[in-house]
Parts: sequence; structure tokens; C-alpha cells
Amino acid sequence: MEYYQHQKNIIADDPLWSGLFLGTGSGKTKIATNLAKKITLVICPKTQTLDGTWTKEWKTSKKPLGTLYMLSYEQFKKACKNGDIWKYPKPTTIIFDEAHKAYGVRTETTQADYVQYPKTSTVFNYVKQYIELIKPQRMYFLTATPTPTPLAVWAAGVLLGKNWDYFKFRQTFYFQKGGSGRPIWMTIKTQSKKEQLARIVNSLGYTGRLQDWFDVPPQTFKVHDVGTTKQMEACLPELKELYPDPLVQLGKRHQLEQGIYEDTLLKENKIEAILKYYQEFEKIVVFCKYTKQIEMYEKALKKQATVYVLNGATKDRGSVIENSNRSRNCILLVQSSISAGYELPDFPCMVFASESYSFVDRDQAEGRILRANNLKKNLYVTLVAGAIDEKVHALVKDKQDFAEHIFAKKFNKMNKLR
Repeated sequence: MEYYQHQKNIIADDPLWSGLFLGTGSGKTKIATNLAKKITLVICPKTQTLDGTWTKEWKTSKKPLGTLYMLSYEQFKKACKNGDIWKYPKPTTIIFDEAHKAYGVRTETTQADYVQYPKTSTVFNYVKQYIELIKPQRMYFLTATPTPTPLAVWAAGVLLGKNWDYFKFRQTFYFQKGGSGRPIWMTIKTQSKKEQLARIVNSLGYTGRLQDWFDVPPQTFKVHDVGTTKQMEACLPELKELYPDPLVQLGKRHQLEQGIYEDTLLKENKIEAILKYYQEFEKIVVFCKYTKQIEMYEKALKKQATVYVLNGATKDRGSVIENSNRSRNCILLVQSSISAGYELPDFPCMVFASESYSFVDRDQAEGRILRANNLKKNLYVTLVAGAIDEKVHALVKDKQDFAEHIFAKKFNKMNKLR
């Protein structure tokens, strides 16, 4: 099996504990399997435990084979909670794929015995405890998005053994806004801070994008404003009466922009736009935030196209991905949160019908169709209908998450969807 030069360089370095923060489609799996020794535990998204990606790579790697076993992040969390994690073989090597899933650290703190501690996710806590107890000889964190937030970088460093002060790190990259009542920590976005954070990330391992190693064809990004319909606008006054709480109302308004109002499906314009891109490209992947939106699209689109669905209810995700890749003409509908751990190299067009509020989900999604093993031109289309669609896209484009609590009051005051 052939290796690209950047893969050969990292394998030759033979790091023991390292981040592999390489762009989507750059072959991180192949590098990690060649660095792994003896008993290897891979903790990865559920999709990858089902589709056999790691097993296939393990069998074809240029190294004497050891033992490989996999746990999804959900399985790992459950095993740690129940104490069953100690029933598995003690790993010599631990690989965390889509490692950003383990970087759950917030700007808020909690208190115990009059001491302030950072609020951290259950997965982060279990990963940290497991590493400290196992003390693996080798450990690799794989992700194309190592910096969704500055504190995610702090989390990565701590898991890789850095003794970094949480409060000093937070003070360096965030500032408080909102006064003494309920202040919000906001990221400092100056160029100097971005460069400082990039240097910290580089100190944790290997970084790079496909563009750093290959001549990547132009990638086109387009915002397609489809507008709202009279039926959607007519529902807004009643929606505001039913949901006076700004935070709840924001979520309901975003669903309304997709043509969903309670249990009623309304006339909307996004399906027509999706069909336009399908007719042009014959093979497209469509990301949707809401399950009901996927159901609505599937029912409407299957009249004119072969439709596959990948969402939380999909039992055999591997087969769905394989069948959609083999198909010459199809529409693949994907839940926005299921954006990592699989490849769609032959799809030339990606449509974001409704975006996840997470920049990581968007960034990971784009990498599904841009792969080193099939470099080509791709079109990425974002469909916007109303003001929330627009704001979500503006933020994720700027590599930020859409924080509902920050924008809820603004949208609560608006009497139109735009």
C-alpha cells in the first residue's frame, strides 16, 4: 500500500504521545495504525465501530499485526460508568479518533469545598482518569478540528500530559461580557491570539491541511437564499404567543424556517432547491439539523430520486454509506450531527439545508467529500430561508458555534422571520 510523503514523515518520527491534527481526508487512520504497537484500543464514533474502517486499515498496514479492539465513545462512557472498562485488555496504545469529542471543557466553573473547578464533560473526565490509570506507552489524538474553542486546546494538552493552569488559560483567550449578574465568557478574536493558539496546537503534535501537501482543485462555496413562504410567515404570531420564552422561541422559529410548525409541515422552498442541485449533479449529500425535516425531505424527494438516510435511527450506517457511494444517482440525507467518521469521495455537491449550531459539525461535514484519494472540484451550498438560518451560517463560517442564549432575545423581538 502506498503512503503519501507527509504520512511517511510522521511514521518515521515515531512519536509516542501526539496529536494528529491533520485535515479531513489526509489519511490519519493509516498513520495511527502504523504507529500503534501490541494491544491497541481505538475509541471512535459509533459509525466507525460499525463500518470496519479501522479493522480494514489494521489488516493492510505495513507493520507486524498486534491486537486491535474498538469502543465507541458511548460504549467507553458506559463501560467506565459501570466499571466494565477493566474487563477489556489493558491497551499498550490508545487511539482517540475524532478526538474533539473528548474535549468537553466549558468556560463556566463549579465549586466543591470552596474551591473552583472547570466544568468538564463526563467523557473528558473518564478519558483523563483512564489515561492516568492505564499510562499507555503510546497515545494518539486524531481530529481535523483541534481548535473548536480555545478551551478544547487546553483539554487536548491536559490529556496529552501538559500541566496547564485552567484559569490562566481561560484568562488568556477569553474575556467576560455582561456584568456581575450573569457574565458570559467570550473568545478573544484578535489575530495575535489566533496565532498564539495555533502555536500551542502545533506544540501538541502534527498539523496540516490537504492543501499543504496536495494541489487541491478549487472548492466552491455558495449561499442560496430561498426565502420564506406566506404560510410560514402566517404561523409566526401564534408561535410567539405559544412560546414567550426567547430561548424556546428561537428553536421553534428555526424549525419554522425549515417548514416545520409543531406537527404540521408547511409549504417551503428548500426541497425545490435541493432538486435543482440533484438534477445538475445527479449525486448530492444533504445535511439537515432536524429529524422531522429529514422525514419530510425523504417523502418528497423519493418520488424523483433514490434517497438514502443517515440519522440517529439508522441501524446499519455502514450499509447506507456503502450503498450511497456505489449509487450513480442518489440523494443522501444526513443528520447534521453525524458529520465524521466516513467518506463520500464521489459526491460532487453538498447541501446544508439546515446547519448544526456547531462549527465542528460543519467543518467535519465538508471533509466527507474532499479526500486525498479522490481530489476533485466540489460545490458546497448553504440554503437560508430566514434570519436564524443566516446568523447560524455567518457564525459557523467564522469558525464559531451558534450560542442560543446569546441571540434568543434579539430574535424574540423580531416580528418577521427575516
